Amino acid sequence: MRYIGIVSLLAVVTTSCTVGPKYKPPELTYSDEWHGQEAESVDLSLQESITTRWWEVFHDELLTKYIEKAAACNHTVLMAEANIQQARALKKVAVSQYLPQLGLDFNGSKTYFSKNGPVFSGPSLVGGVSSITGLPFQLQIPQIQPLYNALIDVSWEIDLFGRTRNEVKARTAMIGSAEEERKGVLLSVFAEIAMNYMQLRATQQQGVLIEANIDLLEDIQKIIQENVSQGFSSELELMQIESVLAKAKSELPLTYAQVYQTIYALSILIAEPPEALLSELLPIQNLPDLPENVVIGLRSDLLRRRPDVGLAERQLAAATANVGVAVSSFFPKFTLGGDIGFQSLKFVNLFTGMSKTWSIGGDVNMPLFQGGRLIGNLRVSEAQAVYAAQSYEQTVLTALQEAESALARYEGDVKTVEALEESVEKETQACFIVEKQYEQGYANRTQLLQIKMDLNMSEEEQLNSRSNTLIDLIVLYKTLGGGFEPFSQ
Repeated sequence: MRYIGIVSLLAVVTTSCTVGPKYKPPELTYSDEWHGQEAESVDLSLQESITTRWWEVFHDELLTKYIEKAAACNHTVLMAEANIQQARALKKVAVSQYLPQLGLDFNGSKTYFSKNGPVFSGPSLVGGVSSITGLPFQLQIPQIQPLYNALIDVSWEIDLFGRTRNEVKARTAMIGSAEEERKGVLLSVFAEIAMNYMQLRATQQQGVLIEANIDLLEDIQKIIQENVSQGFSSELELMQIESVLAKAKSELPLTYAQVYQTIYALSILIAEPPEALLSELLPIQNLPDLPENVVIGLRSDLLRRRPDVGLAERQLAAATANVGVAVSSFFPKFTLGGDIGFQSLKFVNLFTGMSKTWSIGGDVNMPLFQGGRLIGNLRVSEAQAVYAAQSYEQTVLTALQEAESALARYEGDVKTVEALEESVEKETQACFIVEKQYEQGYANRTQLLQIKMDLNMSEEEQLNSRSNTLIDLIVLYKTLGGGFEPFSQ
């Protein structure tokens, strides 16, 4: 009961003497309101929260499949998960210092003692005096002495000033850092997959438009060739159209190469060989439609959700705890220790009752002079904490800037797409009119082909705008920080 009371007293003391700064998470004092333009395609409602599975707004089964597979198989994601396991293991190492450390020590030795030592110098009789050292003999032992030990060692460093507690806090914060890093990796991988997928579909459609343009140019070339043979056109006109045709044909190989390169990139992102997705992705598909409405939620939600902000906050917590570790190094260390077991000069008698042995003791280690090492360590940890605090503030501001910029860019993209859609619609109507005129003999074939080329160019411009808008929407979702939630550990 007496020992239980001592241990209880130590437990109370060790939980009440933690030195170092007390960490409080930084308060977010920024406005919840966005400052983008008013746009029908973006919902600025403060009651709505961001879509966590944002890729599903594109209604593309292949895209969804690739993102879900990447969450489970992408090597960068798996590396981030390994970092989490490492951080958790390091915390276990820190927590272990709370508890007594036990060890089994089984050893044996045989020692040859010097004849000129205090035991063997002088008469061999017990109680005699050494002629060299003048010291009395208390015991005469053999010159060759064996000794065998089988002991259980126990040591316990009492965390009186919170060094271990601060180390555990730091390790706990580093687990949070590793988890935030994984979220950031997931977000980046998902965005990269989605952007590559949109780029693939846009490039495929661009190839279709280039081929259609080549067909139109070839038709015009034939007409001019006929006109040249009849004397209605000059060789210069023919050379000009052939130059335009050659330039259009030169764009096709690079377009096809880009299709393959993008498929290879997508394959690697889902941890497959480069050629794995060729049969699945080479068939041409249209770009997904833009969603009618994009919900972006509160700005404060953005700051709580973004992995880079969470990572910076956890690094600040770890740096603050490390200041406490540095402060505690100025105070004494209290260690209790002992051992119990068996000791014998003969191995055959080692585990008998007469061979029992034990010891118990304590140690107080107080640093007096370290040449400035402890102060230097403290200054380093304090500087690291200041750095982490400034890094957190900068990360928050950068997150707001990126999100506001992505929002403004997307809103501008949507308006551009709407204007180009109107332009294509007008061009289509004009093409329809010219076709009717051609059928009725009021327009020649060259005029019809030219208006179709104009429409083709407008459609290509619209395609580029739509693909850029889809990619900018993905960037917006990334800056908002959503997407990792369905795959959180």
